[in-house]
Amino acid sequence: MRGRAVAVLVAAACGAPARRPAPVAVTGRHPERPGLAVLRIEPVAGDAAAAQVAVALTGELRAQVAAPTSRFELAPRKQDDLGELRQLASCPDGNAASCLADIGSYLDVDFLVYGKLERAGDGYALALDLLDVHRRFNRRAEVVRVSADLRGTARGAYEKLGAATGSW
Repeated sequence: MRGRAVAVLVAAACGAPARRPAPVAVTGRHPERPGLAVLRIEPVAGDAAAAQVAVALTGELRAQVAAPTSRFELAPRKQDDLGELRQLASCPDGNAASCLADIGSYLDVDFLVYGKLERAGDGYALALDLLDVHRRFNRRAEVVRVSADLRGTARGAYEKLGAATGSW
């Protein structure tokens, strides 16, 4: 019940009507495909180039999820800034799976993909997590080196998460 209460508080703080969300196992236009939200990749703080790479990688990951062959339905972007969502959820530990699951419930999705860019030598690495909202735990975490081919990096990261094939 705590998760629903937080979702109602988050919805109220965002200007949505304060009502309990209906339990939804699958979202989107294709009910046979679970809903997945790709939250904005967090860039390295104070690095303008990292911010641009993070925006581009977020878009490429969303394109992977939105592809007709994807096993997921890309969730509409109500709000995609994980930092803001963590503040709205007011969880004691914003990195806890239970907090992130509450955020996923608010977004009305079955799975969340979120991550951040990290410095790796003279470039970046992308650390991603795939969270199962209903089971309230991270199914997979992967780190991939960011190449100049951002589409290829996003595809490789999506495949490593197992999200492309359901290999989890």
